[in-house]
Amino acid sequence: MVDAPFGRKTGTRSMTLVYNISGCLLADTAPKPTEPLPIYPLKTGDQVPDGAIKLKRAPSIENGGKRYLVSLTVASSSISPGSYGGLVEIASPVLNPVRSPVTVSRSENRLWVPIAWGALGAVAGFGLFAALRFFKGNNLRVSRLLLAVAAVISLIVGAITALLTSYLNQDVWTSSANGWAAAAIGFTASTSGVMTALLAAVWEDPEPASGGGARGAEGGAGGGGGRAG
Repeated sequence: MVDAPFGRKTGTRSMTLVYNISGCLLADTAPKPTEPLPIYPLKTGDQVPDGAIKLKRAPSIENGGKRYLVSLTVASSSISPGSYGGLVEIASPVLNPVRSPVTVSRSENRLWVPIAWGALGAVAGFGLFAALRFFKGNNLRVSRLLLAVAAVISLIVGAITALLTSYLNQDVWTSSANGWAAAAIGFTASTSGVMTALLAAVWEDPEPASGGGARGAEGGAGGGGGRAG
């Protein structure tokens, strides 16, 4: 299995397929493999797109004509973020068709994508938190301007947390596989941790209903006794 991982980088990656020749010796001027290179699917996973893998240069003949080296190249622009596999077929007038397994992977390289997913979750988290406070009858302790500032801080915390914990610690990150997980992280981070203390200063708890109990005045009935003189 030959692997070409891009990670979060872009550009081109190279792969080399090595074939040992038996029964004959290849001349130094052996013809190139037939192009375009056919790519066949593996049993599982997404297939490398047709045309993504190309010949990098003419094949090399080594070890006195007993070794046939084929250099391949793949560009990040030819595949979407994700992991792909396939069987690349190498065939030429001097080489029977041989299918070799290859894998190509690349992560989403645009930082704003995971940040946007985290921000989406943070907006939902702060919105739900504010709605609960509204339904509970909590009054604002601050001005609407400071409320907006708190909302922005909540959004930033959620977005950055999603970037750090969902995106940067994975070799291959895609919106389809990891976007909603990043949104869930942003949702939680927007109202937890240090944000708990900050948001507690924005709303005040409603005053408990005061219940007045009628107190009965203790009165003693006094009877006047007459003294006989």
